[in-house]
Amino acid sequence: MNLRAERRLLNPRLELLNKEQVKSLQFGLLKKQLAHVAATNPFYQRLFQRQGVDIARIATLEEFRRSVPLIEKKDLIEDQNAAPPWGTRLSVPDRDIGQVFVTSGTSGLGQENHALTHADMEMSGSCWGYQCHWAGLVPGDRVFQTFPVALQSAGVRGRRTMEKFGLNVFQVSIYDSETKLDFMRRYQPHAFVAAPAYLTRLRAVCDEMGFVPRRDVPTLKTVLITGGAYSVEWAQDMQDFWGVKFTEWYGSTQSGVSQCFTCEHGVLDPDGKRAIMHNLDHRVLLEVIDPETGEQVAPGEEGDAVVTNLFREASPMIRFRTYDRVRYLPSGYCGCGRPFDGIEAGTVSRYDDMLKLRGVNTWPETIDGAVFTFPEVEEYAGRVWMSNQGTEEIAVRVELKPQLRPGSPEAVETLLRAIAARLRERTGLRMDIEEVAHESLPRFTFKVRRWTDERQTGLKVVKYTE
Repeated sequence: MNLRAERRLLNPRLELLNKEQVKSLQFGLLKKQLAHVAATNPFYQRLFQRQGVDIARIATLEEFRRSVPLIEKKDLIEDQNAAPPWGTRLSVPDRDIGQVFVTSGTSGLGQENHALTHADMEMSGSCWGYQCHWAGLVPGDRVFQTFPVALQSAGVRGRRTMEKFGLNVFQVSIYDSETKLDFMRRYQPHAFVAAPAYLTRLRAVCDEMGFVPRRDVPTLKTVLITGGAYSVEWAQDMQDFWGVKFTEWYGSTQSGVSQCFTCEHGVLDPDGKRAIMHNLDHRVLLEVIDPETGEQVAPGEEGDAVVTNLFREASPMIRFRTYDRVRYLPSGYCGCGRPFDGIEAGTVSRYDDMLKLRGVNTWPETIDGAVFTFPEVEEYAGRVWMSNQGTEEIAVRVELKPQLRPGSPEAVETLLRAIAARLRERTGLRMDIEEVAHESLPRFTFKVRRWTDERQTGLKVVKYTE
């Protein structure tokens, strides 16, 4: 792979190409990447041979989708367990590895190991610059980074990109929320990076400290978010509170980059609807497929994100099925005119996060959107289990903000009944609502797990007590 040639793809004129030109560029890069893995990668060599894939005969993107099979996390875990630590999908000698990332392991299937060459690191670090530019940041701006710099890719990749873009990065992830806000007063950042779940927490701390963003950090230009779905009401309320547009990105360790970004509109378009996150089509081939049929969904439909990295040397990824539920939007959806397809802002979630409650498919973000419409609520946690009588029970514990908690027990009960009614309206399900002590529930800075499912254990208990 020619890094100097790849760097030319950062030319802003790419954003002025038409859709056919972008697809032609994308397919040319795809063919080079397929040739790279076919020549260097034992994992894909076996896969292509087993499936009868002839790289030379692939002449269109449609043929690529029809002939190259999907892979997923379990395939990668099985491969690296058989040939640790990288598996057989390493395309370079060990001496060329410059960095290693591991996935979070929150799926319960294990942690993938992903090796990067120095060229991979360079390319990975350059992509997030699109968001910096589209968000209105300029070299020299101060940015607070709340994601940890560890073996997971998000913090490292974000920091590298911001530094390459020329931003002044403050790594504040190790400090508590109160200290972060004190630092904001002192250093006056122009942006900060946070997950939606952490912003909910930070908003509560602002209220406790009397921190008013419009007054206390007037330099702020944007808040850069990723890592969770949210409601339109939440976005409107948070943008009003912080006094700036929010901008969002989507990426993964497997794709090797942050690949989708909102443009100048931010997470909401001028009409107040959810905006598009534009995919960098010259860096990552993004498909959104129907989980049942495997076919590309139509514009506006939801499906499973499938990613193919178009430049990665060390650990290539071809048609990786993420199990991220996204809504596909075409390039013409956005008024900015950019020729890149993308996905809807604020709705990325995991298919394996979906809860089947009393036979009803329920997404955690739907419950979030109901509970957090009440300004009194600071945090919540859900639990579903089987009673000794064999009935499925659902309970939601809520923490109330001390400064907004109603003053009488009767008023608290009225509030809890209102939350239960809102949940039933949004989900069609009856849930028991209980107040718990302030600061008794877990807090989240990135990936959120608010629900505990104890039904399998409960079923065993029911069986033994019958």
